[in-house]
Amino acid sequence: MKSRQSSIARPILVGLFASIAPFCLSAWGETVWFTSPDLRVPAGDLAAFLTEQTEERIPAELAGVNPTFAQGDWVLASVSRDRTEAIERVLTPANRAFLDSSGAEGFVATNVGGIRYLLGGGQRGAAYASIRIQRLWTESDLPPLSADGEHLDQAPVFQERIGGAGGEDMTRDFAQPKPSDYDWETYARDLAHAGVNFTPGVVQGQVVPDEALKAWGIRKVLFFPSTPFAASTLREWRASNPGEIKPAEDPRASAESVTLWAPCPATEFGKKAYVDWLDKVVFDHKTLAKIVLQFTEGGAIPGEECYPKLKRPERVVAFLETLNGILKRISEDVTLYASTRGFSAEEVRAIAGALPKGVGLYFEEPSVSILDSPSGGYEPSLASLDWDAEQQRTLEGILSSRPEECMVAVAAGDTDRLFSPAVGMALPGAAHAKIRRLQELKCRNVALAMGGIHPWVYSPNAEVFRELMWKAGESSEETLGRIAGRDFGGAAEEVLAAWSLFDQAAAALPLVCRAQGGEAFTRNGADLTTGAPVPAKVVRNEWGLSLGDGVPFLLEGYPKAIRLWREGLERLQRTQDSTEGATYSIAKNLRDGVFWSGFYLQTLETQHNVVRCLNLLKWIPEGQSAEAAPWRQAFLPLYRDELANMERWTDLLFTAPEPLLRLEDQPMSRNGLERKLDQKRQALKGLIGN
Repeated sequence: MKSRQSSIARPILVGLFASIAPFCLSAWGETVWFTSPDLRVPAGDLAAFLTEQTEERIPAELAGVNPTFAQGDWVLASVSRDRTEAIERVLTPANRAFLDSSGAEGFVATNVGGIRYLLGGGQRGAAYASIRIQRLWTESDLPPLSADGEHLDQAPVFQERIGGAGGEDMTRDFAQPKPSDYDWETYARDLAHAGVNFTPGVVQGQVVPDEALKAWGIRKVLFFPSTPFAASTLREWRASNPGEIKPAEDPRASAESVTLWAPCPATEFGKKAYVDWLDKVVFDHKTLAKIVLQFTEGGAIPGEECYPKLKRPERVVAFLETLNGILKRISEDVTLYASTRGFSAEEVRAIAGALPKGVGLYFEEPSVSILDSPSGGYEPSLASLDWDAEQQRTLEGILSSRPEECMVAVAAGDTDRLFSPAVGMALPGAAHAKIRRLQELKCRNVALAMGGIHPWVYSPNAEVFRELMWKAGESSEETLGRIAGRDFGGAAEEVLAAWSLFDQAAAALPLVCRAQGGEAFTRNGADLTTGAPVPAKVVRNEWGLSLGDGVPFLLEGYPKAIRLWREGLERLQRTQDSTEGATYSIAKNLRDGVFWSGFYLQTLETQHNVVRCLNLLKWIPEGQSAEAAPWRQAFLPLYRDELANMERWTDLLFTAPEPLLRLEDQPMSRNGLERKLDQKRQALKGLIGN
C-alpha cells in the first residue's frame, strides 16, 4: 500500500472533503492503524468488521513513529504503552484522568477532525474500545463516532471477569463439546467480545494455548482440589513416607466417611510436594493469573495431625499461608484463591477474617457455597431462587471488607447446579437478577461458573452478562428487550414471552436442587429408573440422605416446572415454524433455543421420575425387597413414564446441532447415543414385563 506520508495529493483532498467526510461511506473506510504490535489481532478484528459494514476492503496497519493520520482513519492505541504525539494531542486532561483512574480496561473513543481514536488504558482497554464500537454500531442505524467531537468513555462494571470455571478436565459439565472446526483463536475473540478477561486454562480436557489468549490480553484461571495428587501417588507416598502423609477432612463428609489422606505442607516432604506441583502448573500455563483451590469434592482440609490444636478454619488459613508463600516465590504475578464451597457461613467468616494477605476467596454460586455439609439436611427456607438472610449478610460483609480479594461465581442459567444439562438454555431473567444483585452489593469481580460461556452455542444468559458489563443498573425489560430485538428481529416478542415462561419454571423448583446437589444426584442416580430399585442405593449416597427431606418439595415443584417449561418450548417452536425469511443468524439462534430448551425439558422429566423413585424407596420397610408385591406394582407407572421419556430423548438428540453431545459425562457420537438409549429402553421393558 502506498505510504500516507509520501502522498502529496492527500492534504488537498482532505481539505476539499472535510465538511462532508463524516457522512460519506468512504469516510468509514480508509485504514485501521494500531500503534503497538500487541494490538495487531484486535485491529484486524475491527478492520474485518468495518469491511463488512462498508463493503470496502479496510486494511489494518502498524503505525510508525509520529504517523500522519487522515480523515476517515481509525486509530487503535494502548496509551499506557505507546502514547504517540498524535494521540497525545487528542487526549484532554479529563480523558487522561479517566484513563489513569479506570485502569487498563477503561477506554476513550473520540472523533477528532474525522479521525476516530480508540484509546485504551492498556491492551484490553484498546480491544474493548473496538468491541464496544462494533456492538453499538450493530444496534443503531447511525454509526457511533460519526460526527466530529463525538465522544465515548467507559470502563467495565466488574474489574475481573471469568468466562466459565471448572476442574482440570471439565468433563463433568453437561455441555456440547467444542466443535472440531472451532479454533482457539475464535474462542479467545469470542471471550473478548463477551467482556471476559479470564478463562479456564483447560476447557473440556484441552489446554487453552497461551498465544491465542495473549492477543486479547486474556489470562487463565485454573481450578484444582486442594490435594491435587493422584490417588496412586498418595498411596506410594504413604508406603514410602508414612509419617509425611496425614489424615485430612472433607468439610462436606460425615464422620463415618472413608479417611482422606494428603501431604502435610507443614513438613519438608509435604512442602516439597506442593513446590513441585505449583512449579509445574506455572511453567505449563504462561498466562496463568489465578489458582483456585477447592476443599471438597476431590479436595480436603489438612487434619489435626498436620496442624495440632488448630480448629478447622485455622487449619485452612495455615494451609493457604504456606501455599501462598510457595506460589509467590515461583511467580509474584499469580494469585491464590480458596473456594468457599462446602463451608458453613460461620466458617467462611472465620476464614475471611484471618485470610493471609494477597489470598482471595472464591464464592461459587452463593446459594451453594455458604452451606453446611449434606448431613445437615435440607432447610425448607431454601425453597426458592433467593439467597437466605444469612447468606446475604455473609457475602455482603466479606465483599465490603475485602472487595479486591473476593471473586463471586454466578451460574447464570447455563450450567447452574440446577440446570447443568443444557448449555444454550434460556434463563436470561434469572441471569439478569443475579448479576444485578452482585452489582448492588458492589461486587468487583465475577465469574460465570461451570462453563457459563460456551461461545459456540447461542446463550441469551451470556448475552445478559455481556450487556451488563457496561450498563450498571439497567432494568431487565430494557436489557432483555434489546437482546431479543437484536438477535431475533420480528420474532422478539414471542421469544421474550418464552423466556418469561422459562424463568417462571426455574422459580417453581425448590433450591434444594442446587443447594444440596440435587441435579448431580438425580443425574448419577438415573439408574434407579432403569434397574430394580434397592433402598441401599439411596442410603449409600450422601446426597440421597440429604435429599430425603426435600422430596416433598421436589414432588410438588417438578410438575409445575415441567408444565411451564413445555409452554415456553411450544411457544419457541411455533415461532420457529412461523418465521419465514429470517436471516441465518436468527434461524440459528431459534434452532439452538428450541433444541436446548427441549433438551432440558427431557432432563426435567427424567429428574422427576428419579425423585418419584426416591419417594417410593423411602416407604419400603427396611429389609424388604422392592421387587416384592405391592412395591413392584407401585414402580410400574414410573417405569412406563420413563420408557416414554426415552423415546422422546431419542427423537430429540438426533436433531442436535453438532455430531457430538455431552450426555452423562461423556461426549458421544450418534451411534454411541443410540446404543446408550437402546440399553435403557431394554432395561425398562424388562422391568415392566408383560
